[in-house]
Amino acid sequence: MADNPWAIEIDGLTKRFENWQGGRLAVDGLTMRVPRVGVHGFLGPNGSGKSTTIRMLLGLVQPSGGTIRLLGAPVPARLPDVISRVGAIVERPRFFPEFSGRKNLLLLARSIGVSPRVVGDVLELVGLQDRASEGYAKYSLGMKQRLAVAATLLKDPEVVIFDEPTNGLDPSGIREMRQMMRTLADRGKAVLVSTHLIGELEQVVDSVTIIRAGRSVAEGPLDEILGARNVLQVHVAEPDRAAAVLRARGWSVDRRPKHLEVTGDWPGDVLNRQLAEVGLWATGISAHRGSLEQRFLQLTDAPPVPQPPLALAPRRTA
Repeated sequence: MADNPWAIEIDGLTKRFENWQGGRLAVDGLTMRVPRVGVHGFLGPNGSGKSTTIRMLLGLVQPSGGTIRLLGAPVPARLPDVISRVGAIVERPRFFPEFSGRKNLLLLARSIGVSPRVVGDVLELVGLQDRASEGYAKYSLGMKQRLAVAATLLKDPEVVIFDEPTNGLDPSGIREMRQMMRTLADRGKAVLVSTHLIGELEQVVDSVTIIRAGRSVAEGPLDEILGARNVLQVHVAEPDRAAAVLRARGWSVDRRPKHLEVTGDWPGDVLNRQLAEVGLWATGISAHRGSLEQRFLQLTDAPPVPQPPLALAPRRTA
């Protein structure tokens, strides 16, 4: 299916975990599309179902309902047909601490039938070629993460999946990981990354899916998610009164110590006119593009929709 634009297609995905209290709905009818090329951010608050979704995508968790297609193949039924074309770092991988980075990769390459020549290529790609002879135990956390990426790339996957890849990394390591994801996308791969560092992610993603309580609340190219909505900084003598007036006219208003931050679908001259109609005069209005973090908070800060309690599964009797 070379003409299929999606590396990952998820429709109506559901996962229910049963327990003695009746169960928990971790993923609730999720829909998601990940393009064949580019970095796709998978965002949601803690407990929103991101890791569970990734584990279902990789066949580590059985879905309760819905469909998943990975490189056109239904998962889990035909996962073995495409898994060799997928690389994933879901949990921190294990290497032999007494061996060098290169030796660890050579052993792994031999075990999966990959030519030793590829080891040098992936070490160069992740920037470890000058440190490859050092023992793994001496690596920094960022270097260990890069070696994990190198191991994932040995089989030259078409899809690379990262679940919280920057956990525990210092700012330098986070920057290196961000650059690595961009490099992979620029080489024609689909990169799916789940992370809570939204400010960092905004610098590298091409598209995003935002979920809340196991459901998708926004999806698409980054520019489309941020939208054409104007974010305006408004300086006005009576900010509380001005905020009430603007909210009544459909603007989203955040009170800041020295100004109002106002988001809406109209330009600043409309806002100024609406304030003037009630005798308020802005001393300054400046426009700027909203951030992905702001958009994320707008979509996920509201309380989750209450879910009906799940019935306790009947106990089996002998």
